[in-house]
Amino acid sequence: MKAEQTIDISVQTGRATQIVAMVITGLVAFIWMYFGRLYLIHDPGEWRIAHHQLGYPIYIIPLIGVTHILGGVGLLIPNVPRLTEWVYAGLAINLLLGSIHNCMAMAVPGINLIRFSSWRSSLLRMF
Repeated sequence: MKAEQTIDISVQTGRATQIVAMVITGLVAFIWMYFGRLYLIHDPGEWRIAHHQLGYPIYIIPLIGVTHILGGVGLLIPNVPRLTEWVYAGLAINLLLGSIHNCMAMAVPGINLIRFSSWRSSLLRMF
């Protein structure tokens, strides 16, 4: 009798985990497509941030919007786990590089150690 109850609890836990994963995936896809839409419709606030604060050229901003929308759609396509993994990998790389760029632009002391110019000058001194 206990074995049946244990299996039943694990099945319920598995279903709850799947539901939570689907809800989080839906929220991430919605947020990603929302910001992609802002880049595509030439929202002045988003374009000002992307161009002036982040330093993106004007011609690349719509391409970023298209990639955000395609990434959001890629997350919502069911039964293609490899595509979902690559979309999440792209999102993680995007957020990681954006965070590093933001820290370097704000001159956070710990992050300044990874600037390319300091690496290049130290490598040139070695040889």
